[in-house]
Parts: sequence; C-alpha cells; structure tokens
Amino acid sequence: MNITLPIVIGYSNKYPYNMNILLINPLLTQRKPTSHNIGLSYIGAVLLKAGYEVELYDLEAFKYSEEEVKNKLRSTDADIICIGTLVTGFNYIRWLCAEIKNIKPDLPIILGNSIATTIPELVLKNITVDYLVIGEGEITILELIDAIKGNKPFSEVDGIAYIENNEIVFTKPRELIQDLDTIPYPAWHLFPLKEIYLKNKNPGSVLKRPIGDVSSTRGCPYNCTFCYHPFQNKKVRMHSGKRVIEEIKFLVENYNIRSIGFADDLFTLKKNRVYEICDLMDKENVKIKWRAACRVNLISEDLLKRMKKSGCVELGIGVESGSQIILDNIKKQTTVQQGEKALALCKKLNIHARTSYMIGNVGETRETVFETVRFRKKYDPGMGGFFYATPYPDTELYRYAVSNNLIKDELSLIELYGEQSEKILVNFTNMTNNELEQLKRDANKAIIKNYCMKYPIQGLYKVGKVVLKL
Repeated sequence: MNITLPIVIGYSNKYPYNMNILLINPLLTQRKPTSHNIGLSYIGAVLLKAGYEVELYDLEAFKYSEEEVKNKLRSTDADIICIGTLVTGFNYIRWLCAEIKNIKPDLPIILGNSIATTIPELVLKNITVDYLVIGEGEITILELIDAIKGNKPFSEVDGIAYIENNEIVFTKPRELIQDLDTIPYPAWHLFPLKEIYLKNKNPGSVLKRPIGDVSSTRGCPYNCTFCYHPFQNKKVRMHSGKRVIEEIKFLVENYNIRSIGFADDLFTLKKNRVYEICDLMDKENVKIKWRAACRVNLISEDLLKRMKKSGCVELGIGVESGSQIILDNIKKQTTVQQGEKALALCKKLNIHARTSYMIGNVGETRETVFETVRFRKKYDPGMGGFFYATPYPDTELYRYAVSNNLIKDELSLIELYGEQSEKILVNFTNMTNNELEQLKRDANKAIIKNYCMKYPIQGLYKVGKVVLKL
C-alpha cells in the first residue's frame, strides 16, 4: 500500500507566549480506571510551571463516546494538543488524530509515551500526528513548543521525530534527566482523581481506598526479553527519599489517601534507599498502607520486615514461570528457588503477593507449563490466570519474532494489541494455537480449583464452571 506522508506545517509567528495547551488522555480500555496517566501529569506540571494555560480531556476516565469526543474537540480553543498513551492505544489514537485534523486541521498534535518511542515510523506513516516526543518528555515538550512558536529550529530540539519534505526526521536523542527531583510534582489536579480514579476498586488488591500513585524511580537494569521500558531506560534514576515522602504527604493532605501504590518498575533495587524511605515514613508519621513492585532475587527477610513495619502490605512480583528452562530463555536472571523463597517470605510475613505468570514463551512445552502449575499449587496461593507471551515493540522478544518471520506484518500485529496478553498474537512454541489455548485453559482451571480447595469459604469450584464468592 502506498502511503503519502503528511508534510509538517510551519507554525511560526502564529501563537502568543501564553498558549493554551490541551492534554488528552485517550481511551485505552473499557475497564474502570484506577491509576491516572502519570506521564501526562508530569507533562502538565512542567507546562503549568512554564506559564502555559493547560486543560485536560480525560477520555479514559470518563469513557466518552466518539460523538462526545468530537463535540469537545469542536469547542476547544487550544493552540496545541498533546497526547500520551501506550502502544496498545494505536487504533484509538489513529481515529482520534484523524478527527482532530478533520475538526481543527491547523492544530498541531504532539504525541508521546511508548506509542511514540517504540514505533515512531509506523506512527508517522499511519497517523496524522505532527510531532513525536521520543523518550522522556519533560524537557523536550518545552523546547518543542518553543520551536512551534518559531523561536528555534525543530532540528535543534533533541528527542523528537517529525516529517519534513515527505521524509521522517529524527533529531539527536534526548539525554536522560539525571536529577528527578528537578521535575515538579505531577499535576494531579488536572485529573478527576476524587470523582473517578480514587473511587474505583483495584481488583485483587488488599489496599484500602483511596489509593494514590507515586513514581519514585525511573529505569530498570534487567534485560527480560518480553519487557520494555524505553523512556525509563536501563539506567536507573531515583527521587530522593525526601521528595517521595513529600509527595505522599501531599496526597494524604489533599486527597485523603489511605494507601499508596509505587508506580515503579522496580522499587526494591537499592536496599539502602528502601530503608531510607521507610525511616522517613516513620519519622514524618506517615501512617498509610502501600504496595510496590519487586523481583524474587531482590527480596530478603530483613528488608520485608522493615517494609511491613512502615506499612507495606502488598508486593507485585513477576514470577513469570516455575520452569528454569523458561526463566533462562526469557533472561529473567532469577531461579525457581528464589521464587520459592520470595513467596514463602511473603506468606510468613503476611504480605500479599500479587504475582504474574506467562505461558507460550520461546521453548515452552506442556511439561514446562506443568512445572509452573505445580510451582503455583505449592508456593503461590493466588488465583490469577496466565498471560500469553506477547511481543511488544522495542523488546528482544519482538526482535526475535521479526527475525524468525513470526511477524509477517508489523502494522497488522500492532492493530491487534488490546487487553494485556489475553489472546495469542504470536505463537513462539511448537504447539498449534488450539493446543496452546487448551493448555492455558487447563492450567487456569487447575489454579482456580487449587485455590477453591485451599479456601473453600471464599470460592466454590464446579466442573466446567467456576463460581466465586469473594
């Protein structure tokens, strides 16, 4: 198919300094949202600090219909629109940007987050967007808007992509923000936190509502084949403990938060920093419950005891598999024994472990799946199902799929992304799709049955049908 690339329009000498910026948080799922778009809230914060007028259309929160979205776009007096979302929002973003250009053809659109960072060429060739912010956006967005106002050439703005003379242009990569404390607090007030997000229950969580979100780190040094963190990068940067506590106290005082979810890829990477945050919680008399993400190889009894003393009641743990073969194949850099120990410690200390497991990775067989089922029956009392291994752009798994001709058409694959890993999009095993689907159903039934047998008061298992009373 021949695609005509849009040509960038010059916007110089058209806008005043105090421009109106419209942020859009697009519709991503049909589920009730529990966490706001943290990346977009940071962008809103730096724009407000720079003196711009900022408004937010939160389509994910309000679940506006397409006609309602069009009506809101017709009424906006924005000078620039900024959108941020995940790569799984590709189809919706394509529709949304087309509608923006139909209604406000001269309105420049800036797109960021993982959709812009991981598939920039596909976005620019298939979506009517003007500029992409690649990677972290807090500094880039201010320089890009300055360029739109005509104050500097686009070529001098690091970390963007755009089309010029029908060719895609990538500028120099943006350097990472080293001191995260220089970034202002997220603009929480732009989002309907009290009206929507804080009211919704997070399924499977033991935290008491309202639950606030705090991002305390960026980056992850590990190289799991299925995981991407393009803006976070492999270089880990951290807010100071003081800044973390200040944000928590702000949410408690202004939003009556009872719990906190740390929105980090890996909260427990540096043990001393976790101790520092726990000590500050005690010193500042921050009495809340909280959760964080960790790895099975970064858990120790003394650390968990200290975390629990300061309010930790829940840990997100990506165990992924009970087979060492699969753990090695996905470069998890963990062992089955470490998983056993981590879950045993959580059980001993009464910390709720929210675990995740995949099925269908490279090298997966019926036996490796059975190993994982046996592992879960013995060490993990939870009831969550399995996700299918899914290749997302900018991951080793994605590159493996492309090089092995498992992805015939990248655009077609991306158009199929939806709810996280609920369907087989690429089969990495020697099994047929039907065999893999049946294996997943059998594995899920075994886990549910095991749960209901261990907790008969909480659940009831019937052959062929599961009825839960939780």
